[in-house]
Amino acid sequence: MKIRHIIIITLTCALCIIAICFPCCTKLVKISDSSMYPTLQDGDILLTWKAHKNSAKNIRGRIIVFYFPFGEYDDRIHASRNNIYVKRCTGVPGDTVFFKTNDNTDLNRPHLKYYDWICDHPVIVPYKGYRIPLNDSTTSLYRKLILYETDDWNYCNNIDKTYYTFQGNYFFAIGDNQSSSYDSRHWGFIPESFIISYR
Repeated sequence: MKIRHIIIITLTCALCIIAICFPCCTKLVKISDSSMYPTLQDGDILLTWKAHKNSAKNIRGRIIVFYFPFGEYDDRIHASRNNIYVKRCTGVPGDTVFFKTNDNTDLNRPHLKYYDWICDHPVIVPYKGYRIPLNDSTTSLYRKLILYETDDWNYCNNIDKTYYTFQGNYFFAIGDNQSSSYDSRHWGFIPESFIISYR
C-alpha cells in the first residue's frame, strides 16, 4: 500500500510541476461526473493541452474540454463559461457522423435531440467554407449554428436566401459512458472557439 501511495504522490507532484512550468500550454481539469467512465472517473484530475488554431486535425478521437454551448433552456448558442464539459471528440470539421438505429442508448434529455436525426441521415460536421442549400431538412439541423453566426433569427426564413456558407469550424463529442452522457447527440455541435483543451 505504501508503494501505491508513493506512486500516486509522485504522479500528482509531476502533474503539478508540469502545469506550473507550462501554464501557457497545459490545463488541469477535475472530472465531476461519470459521463467518461471507465476512462475517467468522478474526482480524477486530467492534464490537458490547451487548444489552438491548428488543433482540429489533432483531436479526433481524443478527450476534449470545452464550454457547454447552451445555457439551460436556452435555444441560442453561447459559451457557458461556468459550465465546462469533458467528452471524447467523435467528429471534427468535415467528418460525417452517423449512428445505427439499434444503438441501445437512453436519451431522455430535455431538448435538441440530434441523435434521432443522425440515425436516419448521416450528417456532415460543419467546417469553414461548407455550403449547404437552405431547405426544411438543413435548416432544422443547422438553424442554431446559422443563428449563432449571423445573429439573424429570420435568415433561414428569407426566401431570397437559398444557400448558406459556414464561417467557422465545429465539432461533435460524446461521453465514453454513452448511457449516462449528455452530449452532442442531444444538443448538437460545438464551435471551435469553445474548445479549451484536449488530451
